[in-house]
Amino acid sequence: MSQPYFIECPGCLATVDSRNPVCAGCGRCLGCGRLRAEVYQVCPQCQVKICQCCGRCAACGKVRYSAIRLPCECGFAGGEIG
Repeated sequence: MSQPYFIECPGCLATVDSRNPVCAGCGRCLGCGRLRAEVYQVCPQCQVKICQCCGRCAACGKVRYSAIRLPCECGFAGGEIG
């Protein structure tokens, strides 16, 4: 696995890992800022509240929006920067 390269999310301005296809906090594309996912507050797997900052479930550690795999319309698919 490649080393993380941190960038600023164009949507919420959080510092995020560029290997992800979207910001775990707001669900926006890290390339163009387009909203790509519906924001949900509870992990669908274990029904535990998701951290609003990092987008991670406190119980299972799964990152919100981790199911998004297809590139955005702008072409960004994660891992392309750095």
